[in-house]
Amino acid sequence: MDKILVVDDEDNIRDVLHNILTFNGFASLEAPDAKLALEIYRKATPSAILLDLRLPDMNGIEAMKEFKKIDPDVPVIIVTAYGDIPSAVEAIKHGAYDFITKPIYFEGLITTIKKAVEKFNLEKKVKELNKAFHTSLEFTLGNSAAIKKIIGQLHQIATSDYNIIIQGETGTGKTFLANIIHNLSKRSDSPFVKISIGSIPETLIESELFGYEKGAFTGANKIKKGYFEIANGGTLFWDDLNNASPFVQAKLLSVIEDKKVYHIGSTNPLKLDIRIISATNTDLKKDIKEGKFREDLFFRLGEFIIDLPPLRERREDIVFFSKKFLLDTCIELKKQNCSIQDEATNVR
Repeated sequence: MDKILVVDDEDNIRDVLHNILTFNGFASLEAPDAKLALEIYRKATPSAILLDLRLPDMNGIEAMKEFKKIDPDVPVIIVTAYGDIPSAVEAIKHGAYDFITKPIYFEGLITTIKKAVEKFNLEKKVKELNKAFHTSLEFTLGNSAAIKKIIGQLHQIATSDYNIIIQGETGTGKTFLANIIHNLSKRSDSPFVKISIGSIPETLIESELFGYEKGAFTGANKIKKGYFEIANGGTLFWDDLNNASPFVQAKLLSVIEDKKVYHIGSTNPLKLDIRIISATNTDLKKDIKEGKFREDLFFRLGEFIIDLPPLRERREDIVFFSKKFLLDTCIELKKQNCSIQDEATNVR
């Protein structure tokens, strides 16, 4: 049951509002002045406040500012007489949710309260989810300042369809991070397909990427799906992007621009709905200047770029991972009282 705090110095108004709120499924809290209202608010944390502009100990706008110091998101609905409407408008400018006039139209009041409470509870839930999101990712990725920055970036782009380039040295966890992005995305129930471009011979690249029809060439005994088709609807993770030859780069650019592929031996296009996450262990901007990588492809794939620093640049995560790996090992081996001596955790 959502709690509504009624702040008004008139006993009869508080009593009427108490009955109306209770009848409509709310718990009613009452206070005749701002001082008591603030005490009640700190203990009870209601979902909305009905606040009279004229209180015996404090101006209503000043009282609202005090409530907002405790929780900036709490919806404050100003109760005012017709003559106080300019002041009520001023309260809106300072963050009030809405205002109602006396005599109170109760049906309209309840509608306003319900909307305010719904908005407040939704924002509260989003904040809780965001906190859980950050906490769970910190437990997975680390808690250094550099990793917290990346977690903030993930929060921004995980649910989008931006193509992403992850830049980092070998061993920094680019594939692991790409998996996390996919699992947090709206495509999480669809395939996550990894291509390691350096492991595919140039002569096979087209058939591997695009697939082929039966009889398209000698040895094509049946229809074969390519990586793009397998990943359709999901995420295609393009590892070792910096190893893509000019030929492969041109093909990839064409697919991204046209959003379709053709099986070898077919003229029927397959429409693509796909997100591409790429990984590179080199500075692609430097490769562009040296003529090794296409600038137009870089901008198509790098709608968002994440720089994943090596562990030596976030040394505070060394102890974090040491303890995490030790805990995982203890659980696997069913050992108790596993710990690292303090002397071993003095990272310099």
